[in-house]
Amino acid sequence: MNLIQFNINETVRVRLTDIGRAELKRQHDELNARIIAIGGKPFETWCPEEVDGWSRWQLWRLMEQLGHLCHIGSDGPFETNIVLEKE
Repeated sequence: MNLIQFNINETVRVRLTDIGRAELKRQHDELNARIIAIGGKPFETWCPEEVDGWSRWQLWRLMEQLGHLCHIGSDGPFETNIVLEKE
């Protein structure tokens, strides 16, 4: 068995699905509604920049924002193959 140590602060790359993008948009719109309600300026971007279909995340942040959508047997917010970036 090969073991790889990976810190959750390190970066992963994932290919978001339409489900993931829709959830990020929902979260963005909800946050902006709260910001506007207190007179603030809303954020313009709602999704990490995608390059060739891949977006970069710290692992903990990906799980914080989309982990609640990861369930066995369901369509997830990102494809199941991910890339680990290790310095």
